[in-house]
Amino acid sequence: MAKPRLYYDKKKEIWDPLVSNESEMSIFNSYKDLFLLAVCIGFANDERKPLTDSGKEGEIFWEYLSEENKMAIDAIVLSTTSDLRLLIDSDEKFLKQKIDMAQEFANGGIEIIKKEVLEQSGSPLDNLISYIHKISKKEKKKGYIENIEDEF
Repeated sequence: MAKPRLYYDKKKEIWDPLVSNESEMSIFNSYKDLFLLAVCIGFANDERKPLTDSGKEGEIFWEYLSEENKMAIDAIVLSTTSDLRLLIDSDEKFLKQKIDMAQEFANGGIEIIKKEVLEQSGSPLDNLISYIHKISKKEKKKGYIENIEDEF
């Protein structure tokens, strides 16, 4: 089995500026961190966009994700589908389905990050914090979470 990879559309202008050490907009240490946030934001907004083959420019090896990262993706997958087989990483078919789902959420979430973080006036870090605070208020009203800011 080839090493499983998570792909993201690096052609979208948001990835490099938010991760590059050479950019004033950089707020992430790695593409993996930005990818995982994009997955969560895509999921929170029910925004899934398929990743085309031509958009698969960037990649993150599945094995580079921590167990906590994989558990977060598993939780999102379970919230989206009731197919418990998708939790079996040793089965290539089910792992591919899980990765495809994560990629779709990341592709949807990165568009939201672009709009809420890069296209707003002010610093990207301040914009990200404001957006997380806005999501936190919305989710508290729904009763889903107690306080997301405590996680940061």
